[in-house]
Order: sequence, then C-alpha cells, then structure tokens
Amino acid sequence: MANVVPETGFVRTTFLRDSTEKSILAASDFLNSDFMDKELFQSSLIFIDQCIFQASPSTFESMEKLGVFPWNEAEIELQQSLTLAYLGQFKSSVDSLRRALEIVIVAIYFSDDSIPKKASKAWLKSEADTPFFSRSLDTIFSRHRFAMLNQELKWKDRTKQFYWKLSNVSHTKGIENSLLKIQPTSLVANGIPAPSFSAAAFNKFSSLFIACIQEIAVYLSCLNPIILVPLPLFEKFGLNPPLSGFFEEAETDSFRRVLPPEYLNFAERCFLSDPDIIAVKDEICNMRDLSDDEIKLQCEDHEELMRMLK
Repeated sequence: MANVVPETGFVRTTFLRDSTEKSILAASDFLNSDFMDKELFQSSLIFIDQCIFQASPSTFESMEKLGVFPWNEAEIELQQSLTLAYLGQFKSSVDSLRRALEIVIVAIYFSDDSIPKKASKAWLKSEADTPFFSRSLDTIFSRHRFAMLNQELKWKDRTKQFYWKLSNVSHTKGIENSLLKIQPTSLVANGIPAPSFSAAAFNKFSSLFIACIQEIAVYLSCLNPIILVPLPLFEKFGLNPPLSGFFEEAETDSFRRVLPPEYLNFAERCFLSDPDIIAVKDEICNMRDLSDDEIKLQCEDHEELMRMLK
C-alpha cells in the first residue's frame, strides 16, 4: 500500500503542500528583491558551490587523516541551512550553520601536527567524541599563522562570540531566541504548524549565514593561504589539477569577495609575502604549459573513462 498522509487526525495533505509552496515562492521573491546584503549573500552562495571543498588542502597528510569528509559535510550543512530557510524553518537553519562552523573548526584542529592520526581516525569512524569547540580553537591558535591573526585582530574571541550567537538560537536563550519569536506561526492545523516565510526572519538568517561563510573562509585561507593567489592551473595541469587546495583566478576572486575587509588586508600583508607561499606559487607558475595535443589526449582519456562508467 502506498504511503498516504491521513486526512483526519493528522493534517490535510493540501494544507501542508500549499503552505510549503507559498513559503518557497515568497523566499524566491524576496531573494529577487533588493534585500539587505544581497550582493554578499549571492557571493556566499558561490562560495558554497565553488570554493569550500576546493579551498581545503589535499596534502598526503591531510587526506590520510580525514579525507574529504569534513569539507563535504560542511558544504552539505550550509546547503541544508538554505533549504530550511526557504521553508521558513529559520531556527533549524541556524542549527545547520552552527554545525558547519563546528566541523570546519574540528577539521582544522585534527590537521594539526600535534594531533595523532589515530585520534582523527577514531573521530572519523564515530568512535571518539567531537573535541570541544573552545579546546579546538586553543589548539588552532597556537599555530603560527593563526597566532599572528589573533595577535592583530583578536580573531579567536570574534569566533567565540559568533559561535555563542548561533548557540543562543540553537539552545533557546530566552524569548528572543525562541521559535515563537524567530518564526511565529499564524496557522496550525491539527497540531501541525504551517510553514511560512518571514522577511524579518530571513534577513536575520541571511546576516548569520553571511557571517558564518566569512568565518569559514577566514579559517580556510589562514590554514591554506595559497588559495588567495590565482594560479594557472589549466595551463599547467589541464583536466588533471590537484584534487583541491589551489584556485584559478575566477575562484580566487569569488573567494576574496566573502572575506571581511580587515582580514583580507591582514592576509595580504602577512601571508602573501611568506617565502613558503611564494615558493609554491613559483613552482607552479614555472612549470611548462601543456601543449594542445596533451590537453586533447586528456580529453580523450576523460571521455573513455566516462564511457566505462556508464
């Protein structure tokens, strides 16, 4: 028998479906309007689609410890937060933002040389607890570049304050962070609240969403500053570039758009003159360009692989 939502004693299917559709359409209309921080919001969407996984380093050590899981999971959480916001589930959307930030911080924590591979593997297999957020930050900011960032811009405290702001919503710190305040429901049928869109709630969500993207972008670029430098990846590697950790010019431009100006100014002064970063840039730029025949051969190999996978 097909699964059917019962009409009596639960909620009418048309009521739930129509309310959801109205919320999504209202969200779409809102996003097409000139709402607060629209340009930065759109840049944040591009960051999720194009940058978050590609920004993470793909060194042998990092892949051996965690693989691609934390970066993929953070990306999914950010996408989920958007879906929930479109559905009018603003409080739950903030939960996803909080988890996205947590998993990025945990991934950077485990990437530290002082953390044994055994510990990261145990967490990856769900055999060990997730490290506390503050403890993770303490470890991260003991590293050279992060320590420089904290000394100049006090970024650890900034991250904690933002995390507490998200946590206040997740843990319902009083009326201002309650469901009744954040997403009041005007219609309930048989105990089921109708999804509904609120411009005020979406504005609040969008500011938190943008701030979360900015935090994640700061940590990724502090972990792996070479992503702030555009590199000729296609000319040097063709269709077989490094798995992640490097950007073409368009990707670098997109990434830079979401970085807070004060951080970008700091990073350009302190990181881009780093001899290690310059050495990586020079190594790639000094590679010879692939010939047209070599790129053509890569295309043929790629097409053959696609046929084999069908």
